[in-house]
Amino acid sequence: MVKLNNTISLWSEAPIIPNNSIGAISGGGWLFVPESWWSVPTFPENFDISLSTYDSIVDVISWSSLRAFYFAPDWLNHYHIDDGTNLIYQDTLSIAWDLSTASQVHTHNISWVWWWLRWMCFSSDGLNYYAVWSTADSIRQYTLSTAWDLSTSSVNYVKQFVLWYATDGIAMSDDGVYLYITYSNRKIRQFTLSTPYSINTATLTNTTADLLDFPLALHISPDWKSIFYTADNDFVYQFNMSTPYDILTAVYFSRVDVTNSSFVRWLWFKSDYTKMYATSQTSPRLYQYSTNN
Repeated sequence: MVKLNNTISLWSEAPIIPNNSIGAISGGGWLFVPESWWSVPTFPENFDISLSTYDSIVDVISWSSLRAFYFAPDWLNHYHIDDGTNLIYQDTLSIAWDLSTASQVHTHNISWVWWWLRWMCFSSDGLNYYAVWSTADSIRQYTLSTAWDLSTSSVNYVKQFVLWYATDGIAMSDDGVYLYITYSNRKIRQFTLSTPYSINTATLTNTTADLLDFPLALHISPDWKSIFYTADNDFVYQFNMSTPYDILTAVYFSRVDVTNSSFVRWLWFKSDYTKMYATSQTSPRLYQYSTNN
């Protein structure tokens, strides 16, 4: 017998919790939540990127040259772009985060601009993804009929947003209202989408002052208080925002040398932020760092 919120619940036997789920008492019964729902990113308080140290290299010999990389929230699906192609690949992992267990399940040919597909990101619900084309200075939005399943992607883009400068990095807030883009003029710009997730409704909201070095890949912490970006001098920079989401409040905090990665392009963190991953534009390698936070 369990009493919760003045409700008495009785079970004749212990409830059976499905695999990969967590059981929670709710309204006198059990609510089963898939693991992918509760395994959410956790960002350490007072995180400092400068404490990161180099660990090891993962050679991904099946890839020719790694440009961008993206993990789904279940950490069992990841997506990558080979530099110099217009292809996006989806792989599944039998063990979360373990790339040695990856199997390719789909390749999506965007077929628009050759050589300059730079970056990609997904909406938080996995039903939209956004591809950045540097040479055309634009972002194109594609839809998926099944969340996170690239094989269900629309063949042609459904919406487009034309930029003013060449870009590499892109990030979107979980609610689809804010879009952040790195620019080749040493700035990050913040846009507001009047219709969440609809890229063609974006309007410029804020622009940072000149940053330290030219920003490339972009990552924003889950509490939307810290900005991380790679630069062409092989450093990863951390800026902290005193007001979440508002890049006008961002100030430089620290940086870490990642010259081991040799012309670092892409940046990602493990969900608990104990590990950082970077890619090299010159080889199909994934470089791992311990953040020591």
